[in-house]
Amino acid sequence: MAPEGVPILNLFLDDGTDNLRAVAFRSQVERLLNASKDDILEIRKENSKFDKYKEDLLGKQFILVGRINRNEMFDRKEMTIQRVIEINPESLLKEMQKEVYNES
Repeated sequence: MAPEGVPILNLFLDDGTDNLRAVAFRSQVERLLNASKDDILEIRKENSKFDKYKEDLLGKQFILVGRINRNEMFDRKEMTIQRVIEINPESLLKEMQKEVYNES
């Protein structure tokens, strides 16, 4: 029986103030790349297929929930992503404005 592939994505997050190395597994990779597990595992056969996913991912905004640890060997913070929520900044702003006006 052949081992089953597990999608893993290593990335750097940058919010303009600092950056953080992060890793996502399985369904979180699927959410980040908006692709199926089979599509993602196809990248292993042809690395150039990742370029399309990378271009689509750049500039998107997400809320990422996970655990942050300090990697003592490399003296840096690293995050294991446990949940991915894609956000639409315009919708989020409208929602926040509605809450502010309702509280006034």
